[in-house]
Amino acid sequence: MSGIAATLREWFSVFHPSAADSSRLFNACAITCLFIAAVIVFFRQRSAITSLEDAQKRDRNNKAEAQRLHVVFGDFMAQGEGLARELRQGLPRHQGVEQYNLWVQKRGEWVQRVSDALRDIGLPDEASAFRHAVEGDPDITQLLGPNQSVYWRRFYNGQLDNCRQKLADIVARRLDFHL
Repeated sequence: MSGIAATLREWFSVFHPSAADSSRLFNACAITCLFIAAVIVFFRQRSAITSLEDAQKRDRNNKAEAQRLHVVFGDFMAQGEGLARELRQGLPRHQGVEQYNLWVQKRGEWVQRVSDALRDIGLPDEASAFRHAVEGDPDITQLLGPNQSVYWRRFYNGQLDNCRQKLADIVARRLDFHL
């Protein structure tokens, strides 16, 4: 800016030396440059303050959202622990896999709720990975012996543990907090 003012002063002194007094021209250029600089500083300062205030608001909103998600996913982890506790305490005695039907249905509903919540917060790939954590086929060789009930309990407990671990990993990695 002062370079432009100096060029203007020199132009006047070379081409129109009698048009303006050089000291008055210098003072006018200096005052104009100072005024323009003050206006620029003022607007830059206001812009910086506004951007910092906006960042602070976003930070508060992000913290509130993180706390809300902490409660939501903490509740999901508690529900998963409840399913594991229910399986550990024992299910009604029936022959074979039938005793697990109601429990598997509850687990499926839990998996769907967690998957929907992950998708709703913008993590569809993680929701899919979470749903796939429950997949697995039983080992046919384990079903031939007399301990089928023990095997089914271990099999379903392993699937649930995989889901719970996957959820904990997703939450820790993508949502920046640990349950």
